[in-house]
Amino acid sequence: TNLLPVKDIAIPGEAVAPAPYGGLTIDSKSSCVDLQISLEFARRATTVGWSKSQRSDKESDELHLAKITLRQDVLRETLAERTSERDAAREELGKLRNYLMEITPRLNELQEYLVESTSEQEMAREELGDAIYEKEALSHAS
Repeated sequence: TNLLPVKDIAIPGEAVAPAPYGGLTIDSKSSCVDLQISLEFARRATTVGWSKSQRSDKESDELHLAKITLRQDVLRETLAERTSERDAAREELGKLRNYLMEITPRLNELQEYLVESTSEQEMAREELGDAIYEKEALSHAS
């Protein structure tokens, strides 16, 4: 046949399935990368009388080139996915920064109110304690 053995071209962790017209289809995680390995060159080499070792070298070179090309395609796709994810994360970070800038003044106001309120509450407790002490002192005096 004109198909290369699957083990020669498969990338670990990738699913391999037959492709139309001979060759392989290697499914990456997010899309299909079709890899059609044609041995037409090797067939033509046979007809012009190249020796078996010359044909084998050409087939090996073609297989190696196909592996490199597939790996480049997978890496390009992965890079595009990561770039997209990074851009989405940057956009989300920008939104969060804007939201933080919007709420920071309000948080500062609330913190000041809490400090003032706590201070007023402490003063009210002291006044209440003083009033209770005076009342007890007056009731003991009478």
